Amino acid sequence: MRLRGINLPDSVVRKGINSYNLHTHHGDVYIATPDLERTIATVYRGGGPKGMIPEGKESFDYFLLRDAIKEGAVLNPLRVDRIAIRDRKPVLFSKDGELGQFDLVVGAFGVNSTTPKMFEGIGFGYQEPPTVTTAIAELLLGEENVEKHFGNSVHLFLLPDKGMKFAAMIPKGAYATLCILGKEMNANTVNEFLEKPVVKNVLRPSRIP
Repeated sequence: MRLRGINLPDSVVRKGINSYNLHTHHGDVYIATPDLERTIATVYRGGGPKGMIPEGKESFDYFLLRDAIKEGAVLNPLRVDRIAIRDRKPVLFSKDGELGQFDLVVGAFGVNSTTPKMFEGIGFGYQEPPTVTTAIAELLLGEENVEKHFGNSVHLFLLPDKGMKFAAMIPKGAYATLCILGKEMNANTVNEFLEKPVVKNVLRPSRIP
């Protein structure tokens, strides 16, 4: 797949997506992707589910890092401990001292990182954004079953559950990644979701032997 000069090789792409299936208690809706979005691909940021043997596959993160280095980026694997402003430009520090002054600093970090606090401490108005809890599971269904019953569609679920905002099943080779957004997620969230009639209908034995 190619988009704006970035070529995603088969070793990164798990599935090409061309449509969505929306499931509610009132029925299902099939939504084809617009022509400008025909290049949607499912990937794994890391190596994939635990125990998976990724023969001939690589992570999306590794691909991006490798491609950036090819374009001239310099990889410096140091931990940034502090950010300051000097002469209206950001300065980065690590335990070994000052790393340098830069024209631009981009914070690419997860919500569980302590880095947002460093950006808040600079005093330019950044505030850590609110978050929504997510439950994620990798459902091993087999590549043949995923192809037969999911095809090239992402399945979306909008169900009347006070603890769930949204859910999606995303085909990725032999797996379907289940993402549930909501609040008060716990160890039973995934099993409770899979027991809902609408979900069981999508995964019913007659569709996935």
